Amino acid sequence: MRRPLKILFVADVPIRDPSSGSSRMLQGYALELTRQGHQVFVLTRGEKFFANEETWEGIRITSFGVWRLNTLTFFLSSLLNSFRHFERLTRRESFDLIHFQQELSSLGVLLSRRSRSFPRFFSYYSAWHTEYASRHGKAPRIFFLMVFWRSLNIFLRRIWKAYAMSRCHRITVLSQFSRQELPILYGPLHVPVRWIPGGVDTDRFYPTADKKKIRQQLGGSDGHWLFLTVRNLEPRMGVEVLIDAVQKVLKKRNDFKLWIGGTGPTEKKLQEKVKALGLSEVVSFVGLIPESKLPLYYQAADLFILPTQYMEGFGLVTIEALASGTPVLGTPIGGTQEILAGLHPDLLFRSTTAEAMAEKIVSWMEGGHRVVTLEACREYAVNRYTWRKVVETLQGVYEELLQGR
Repeated sequence: MRRPLKILFVADVPIRDPSSGSSRMLQGYALELTRQGHQVFVLTRGEKFFANEETWEGIRITSFGVWRLNTLTFFLSSLLNSFRHFERLTRRESFDLIHFQQELSSLGVLLSRRSRSFPRFFSYYSAWHTEYASRHGKAPRIFFLMVFWRSLNIFLRRIWKAYAMSRCHRITVLSQFSRQELPILYGPLHVPVRWIPGGVDTDRFYPTADKKKIRQQLGGSDGHWLFLTVRNLEPRMGVEVLIDAVQKVLKKRNDFKLWIGGTGPTEKKLQEKVKALGLSEVVSFVGLIPESKLPLYYQAADLFILPTQYMEGFGLVTIEALASGTPVLGTPIGGTQEILAGLHPDLLFRSTTAEAMAEKIVSWMEGGHRVVTLEACREYAVNRYTWRKVVETLQGVYEELLQGR
């Protein structure tokens, strides 16, 4: 029996209503650690200007406000308020360790001298500066200020994240891909790196015995293959390439539909592309899927497609779909390759191109779906990715860190 710990998570994302993979990671860690008898505190950026304190599911949450007038006020108020609330929190509470989840709040906490007395732990999910670059395409060179601002943003995000990680005693990554990526992007950090995969709530994500009923509940119809992808709609996610693949699949099969879940900066462009290609009867945009309905969408689908073009550190949607008994076809990128190859190598597209996707999808419809069963998908997720297993590994790294101190 491990001794109970008092743990402070520092984050930039909500814990109660997850809106991203990183917020689901935070929630998964915190809930499971609480179930296993640890005291969990969360210091995170709130959605409102004013600070708030509450207890949810046994987790003590302090949300600090930020001033969202512009980028500068947002950054400065995030740093200042995370610093101030950390100082207040640590005057009345003593923690065994601090577990940083994101960069900005972490920087505010690290400005405090009080943070130096705690063992510090950082979860690396993605490269902050490259994500920013992928969302904000290159500005025309004639607009010097725009080019300068973009370049400055990329530079500062890289430096700040490298600094935050270098000030910690352990770093965890979700995949071996991310482990290899770290020194390439940030140089030598001189901090031990440990691999701990993401987790899935297998009580929440599970197979259904009646796909037809679930589809009707979601407004769909039966009698055809239903493909699903759930993505932030931005260039690196590959949804535009998937739409091109759908057009190619239609030359051989027309008995399928594709549902695209999510929102993002390329949403309008993607919708216009679907309309221009005459795919409106086949491709549907279902928007941002509420967390309460997400399990239903996985259950309704015959196949989940992950068309990422680059920078896929792990992909929680992959293991959520598998836990729901839904097979996943994905591009051979980053963490996706590691997850799917462990189940069956035939679940991977041969490349990131539309041709490769179309080829595999058609093959899947014409018999390839027999490669893995619903039961095999479920068993694979349960055996490897439950939050209980993930947090057991996490606690081992905590103990290693505390013993080392």
